Amino acid sequence: MRLVAMTAAACSLFACVALAQEVPAQAPAPAAAESNLPGTTVFSEAQARTHVESRGYTRLRKMSKGPDGLWTGTANKGGILGIFSIEKLGKVNFVPAA
Repeated sequence: MRLVAMTAAACSLFACVALAQEVPAQAPAPAAAESNLPGTTVFSEAQARTHVESRGYTRLRKMSKGPDGLWTGTANKGGILGIFSIEKLGKVNFVPAA
């Protein structure tokens, strides 16, 4: 009888833990939603420069923020000169110069 009671108690405990792990979906924060609007970016110029340099790019030049809110410019990566752009969420794209 004790074994049955202990087994039932253990099963109840595991069921509670499993239910407690389910987290309801939440709406995105307003600041995050606003940063995805056209013409906005999450980086200031100084932040964009630091962000690109931290990924191994050097000699950043001609940085500008386009009408779509994305930062672009020229940089050197691994001895290759090219054009970089930063997407709104931070991904750095690089196209070697021809």
